[in-house]
Amino acid sequence: RSPGAGEGRCAVCGDNASCQHYGVRTCEGCKGFFKRTVQKNAKYICLANKDCPVDKRRRNRCQFCRFQKCLAVGMVKEVVRTDSLKGRRGRLPSKPKQPPDASPVSLIMSLVRAHIDSIPSATKLDYSKFQESVPCQFEKEDSVDVQQFYDLLTGSMDVIRKWAEKIQGFTELPKEDQDLLLESAFLELFILRLAYRSKPDEGKLIFCNGVVLHRLQCVRGFGEWIDAILEFSQSLHRMSVDVPSFSCLAALVIIT
Repeated sequence: RSPGAGEGRCAVCGDNASCQHYGVRTCEGCKGFFKRTVQKNAKYICLANKDCPVDKRRRNRCQFCRFQKCLAVGMVKEVVRTDSLKGRRGRLPSKPKQPPDASPVSLIMSLVRAHIDSIPSATKLDYSKFQESVPCQFEKEDSVDVQQFYDLLTGSMDVIRKWAEKIQGFTELPKEDQDLLLESAFLELFILRLAYRSKPDEGKLIFCNGVVLHRLQCVRGFGEWIDAILEFSQSLHRMSVDVPSFSCLAALVIIT
């Protein structure tokens, strides 16, 4: 589920929300703000550090951070563009009908939903094992790191399989083909998803079960992988890849 997307609450600001708009449950205020921003192709500037709080009381203080949160929780810009073509009755002008699940917008929305459903909520991250400094080598057995690494990988495999099953058409493939695609793409997907969730500037790795570990805690289990993953994570953050784009990228990884 998306961060803050509680039942009846806006995923962006936490205000009351009765239904979904542009792929995510949002209030009328955030719906209107998102629609206006996309239609006008508005460009905003944050006067602080691009991490302003966005809640019911302060949502109007920084338009940049509010729009970034709209994208982060999965609101889809393409839906606004399609919506702007509709007439008063909500019908697109004289185009051949497509099956409801065949349109690009429908596909993107389903990929976004699959992604959001497969990531830990930002409000429920598990810091119980987080340590910025680790015990000396002799105080800790190698087997502990190996077991931790194994548990994280196997847990990720289950999450990635459930995510893949929500991709349109995946479950229609023969079971053998599903297994082959998952086995072939698992490592790439594990690294891609981990890099997207993590916070490289803070040395924090956020795993699919919500566990947060410091880079130093992962060195012995992951070896030289860990620095490569964090470098890749920094690249993704620099490119400001939004949720719809990342959702499509992850789907491409499993089918190519």
